[in-house]
Parts: sequence; C-alpha cells; structure tokens
Amino acid sequence: PGAETALLASLCPACGRTAFPRSARHGWHWWELDATWLTIRALQTVGWLPGLSHKAFDISSWFNWSSWYGEIIQGVFNVTPTPTVLQLAAWLAYLVIVLSIFLRPTKAPAKPDPEPLRRALAGLLVGDRPEHAIYVGDAPDDMRMARAVGARAVGIVSTLGTAADLWAAGADEVAASVADWVDGFLGEREAAS
Repeated sequence: PGAETALLASLCPACGRTAFPRSARHGWHWWELDATWLTIRALQTVGWLPGLSHKAFDISSWFNWSSWYGEIIQGVFNVTPTPTVLQLAAWLAYLVIVLSIFLRPTKAPAKPDPEPLRRALAGLLVGDRPEHAIYVGDAPDDMRMARAVGARAVGIVSTLGTAADLWAAGADEVAASVADWVDGFLGEREAAS
C-alpha cells in the first residue's frame, strides 16, 4: 500500500480495518482522524503536511525492526525507527497530554470513606438494605468502611491486619484465610437448611 492507501485508511474506518489492522483497534467513526505516526507520514508523503525530508533521528540500524521484537516495540509504543520531526513532535504532545491525564492527582474517596462501598451496593441493588451485604476485607479500614454502611464486616488475617486489629476495627467475624471463611460460611448455610 502506498501513501494514498495509508491516508485513505486513516480517514476511512472500513479501509483501515483491512489495510492497517493494527490501527483498526481504535474503532474510528467517519469523522475521526487517526493522528498516529502512519497518518502524519502519509499526509507528509502526499504533500498535505511539510517536513517529510526532516528526520528527527534514525535508529533503524539498532536492530531488525521486522523481527518479532521489533514489531512488538512498534505496536506497543507506536514508534517508527525513522520519524520525521513533525511525527516526533506529535508523539511527544500526545505523551504529555496522556501522562498529564493519567498521572493527575485524583480526588476519589479512599478507605475508610464508605461512599465507594455505598455506590457498589447501590449498583448491586442492595443499597437500601446494606445489612444483607457481607464485605470481606483484610485491613482494619475495610472493617470500618463496612461498619459505616451497615454491612457485615468479615476480616481476613493478613499482613495488613492481625486478628486483634480486625476485631478492634469492628469486624463481625475474623478468619485465617478466605478459604477458611468460605468453608465456615457454607457450613453455616448447609446446617441452617
């Protein structure tokens, strides 16, 4: 495929799925433009963008880019061994935007704030009856959170909380392992039926 095919693949979702299956994972709509290395190079090749002859660097001699590991590097990091300055600038801009979004501090409530557990119980349609829920955790904060919403708090002994820590934090029950608790829970249910 030539540059025209690459450009068409970038602008046409159906064409992109056949000509460039690696890029088709983006799931384009008709109005979306794939601003990857390939699209920028294609637009430069057909003359719609300047700078085709201005290479940022050339690392094509470092190893075989057609090998399995070269394909993995290209696929995972979306790089080419000879990018133009414009391709590199676009990739760096993308990197700055994505990293600033993913590495920004979040204001999501954390344990022992009961709000995330309340939302989870509401999603399971038991938000109005938290006493019917059992929250299994291995940290004292898990026990505090379960108690705050009114759920049954089951503590599992771990490096995060000893049995004494879990009981002190309000556990209704403490077990040495999840398997031990499940065996006991199923045994209680079997005996009750």
